[in-house]
Amino acid sequence: MSRHPPLTMQEREQIKNLRDRCGLTGYDIARQVGRSKSAVYKCLRVKAEPNWTDREVSILTEYYQKGIPVKKIARRLKRRSPRAVMVKMCRHRKKVKSDPDINRAAFLLEVALSAGLTPGRAIQRIRTCDAYAKMKYENQEVKEEYL
Repeated sequence: MSRHPPLTMQEREQIKNLRDRCGLTGYDIARQVGRSKSAVYKCLRVKAEPNWTDREVSILTEYYQKGIPVKKIARRLKRRSPRAVMVKMCRHRKKVKSDPDINRAAFLLEVALSAGLTPGRAIQRIRTCDAYAKMKYENQEVKEEYL
């Protein structure tokens, strides 16, 4: 048997009203009602947040690169908590660092930017001279030499 009494009908209505009218998160509702977060989520039958959209990831990446704090990024994304933003940043950063294609593109972009080109011109130059394909081909030749 549970240590806590079940939610009353009045508490259930208050929880739903706070969510619908105020747009509060489950955590904020739990603090106002004086119940646990899990009880509130169970009442609302809230499932996990949907996957991150491309727009959210691009905002996260852009703000992270600018050095904006996690709390401000979470406020900008509105429906994401600071903890969710931190976890996504960590996983996204690992994914980006482990992807060889992204590393290759970042290297070429860094070389072009260090040569004094603007970001748009750098990308355009990389595409027109087909440096990305050449680099891929050169890496294959180097690998074949060591086989």
